[in-house]
Amino acid sequence: MKVTEKCDVYSFGVLALEVIKGKHPRDFICSISSSSLNLEIALNKMLDPRLPTPSHNVQDKLISIMEVAFMLR
Repeated sequence: MKVTEKCDVYSFGVLALEVIKGKHPRDFICSISSSSLNLEIALNKMLDPRLPTPSHNVQDKLISIMEVAFMLR
């Protein structure tokens, strides 16, 4: 496999999801690649339950980030 900038971007995304979820995001990655995504439901499913519930403002920002990420897939 040739290492490119795309590999770095993908790896960073997986790492970011792992930090947010508190575990490896393999199931989440499979589900978003195989179905249409309601971002608010996905956000609630992906957040680490040990973290405090984010404020509405933070939720909006996370959803915006997810929208950009899913446009690039």
